[in-house]
Amino acid sequence: MPRLTQEDAARLASALSGVADDVRSGRSSRERSGSEAAADDGSASRLRSVFADSQSRDELGRKLTLDLASYLNRPVRCSLTQPAGLVTDAWRFEAAGSGFRWWLELDAGLACAFADAMIGGDGSGQMGRGRRVRALAERVAMRMFASIAAAARIDAPQTATAMPADTGPIVALASGSCAVATEQFALQIGMRAPAPKAAEERTHEPPLLLTAAPPNAAAAEPRPPVSRPSNAAPDADAVIRAALDAFRGHVERVLRCSIAATEPSISQRAGTHVASIPSRSLGLALTAGGDGAVVVLLNGEAVAGLSSGAMGAPVPAADVPGEVVLAAAEAIVRDALGDAARVMPGIASGVHRIVRLSDSSLPARTPHHAADVRITVGGRSGEIQLLVPSWMLAPAGS
Repeated sequence: MPRLTQEDAARLASALSGVADDVRSGRSSRERSGSEAAADDGSASRLRSVFADSQSRDELGRKLTLDLASYLNRPVRCSLTQPAGLVTDAWRFEAAGSGFRWWLELDAGLACAFADAMIGGDGSGQMGRGRRVRALAERVAMRMFASIAAAARIDAPQTATAMPADTGPIVALASGSCAVATEQFALQIGMRAPAPKAAEERTHEPPLLLTAAPPNAAAAEPRPPVSRPSNAAPDADAVIRAALDAFRGHVERVLRCSIAATEPSISQRAGTHVASIPSRSLGLALTAGGDGAVVVLLNGEAVAGLSSGAMGAPVPAADVPGEVVLAAAEAIVRDALGDAARVMPGIASGVHRIVRLSDSSLPARTPHHAADVRITVGGRSGEIQLLVPSWMLAPAGS
């Protein structure tokens, strides 16, 4: 190895001195201008090149399909195309690159499908839009960021932040669609210039789930807080009636007919007095975290009435409904139960999971409210019972 001349040694010392000054001042490539950082490693250029032609987009779509299917343990189909119009009702997740920020927009329905699959559902469950749903969808978004980064041969981001959909100028790199169950939803991938430092510092605050805001949302004056009396909590019986109305309203929309219902008979049960769930032809339970689950029970006549309305044909009377009849009624009751749960203040914004009950199921030994109502649908008059842990009927944290 040839020896360094005095001139070479001086240049080396000068270069090392500059690096040391950078380290002492705490300056990083992220704090330089976007053009300087992009020129350092070409990450932005490599990210653009992945979406530059149809062949690379198709290959990335296949990689996303395989990776998400393995991660969620559910069938997934992803495809990417040239940039199209912005996704309406989108949830945007942003991540920091080297001198730029890139983002992933998911249709809200797709984000909810990801969240449902994360908790063991098939991707078609009814989900809210609260923080917990956002946190579940964010994990899948991070997985997608990692797959895209691997295809572009750039470093995968360590965090992703939910952002409003109007945070500065953006450039769409690709549009696409994705399906977890059967319904396809839109997605879009793009990048934008780095935000000012003050905005970057704000990204360290706890992220919120934000959807598209009007252009003047930042300039809008904050609304004064609404004063509420200390006794403003809704009455539990009123919440039960509202939940039953939401349940019946969903069934009427699906069956496109009016449903006659009696005035519900509502009672309270202490935790020590909650017996086993009575045997019924169909029982579903909705869990939402905490202690207990919302239980809805239907007798054979109610199942037959819903099934005949769904299939548009009379269902023969039977002591034990067949599996096809049960499946038709269950499909209606699942979504109707989800609508009823969104009326209950304690779980309105939570993650919901619905399962069919087995025989001799035991409810949680916590105070409950029970409601019995009789409905007439499809020429059949049947009974529905709703069993709700009392804490779900009060606002969360009360």
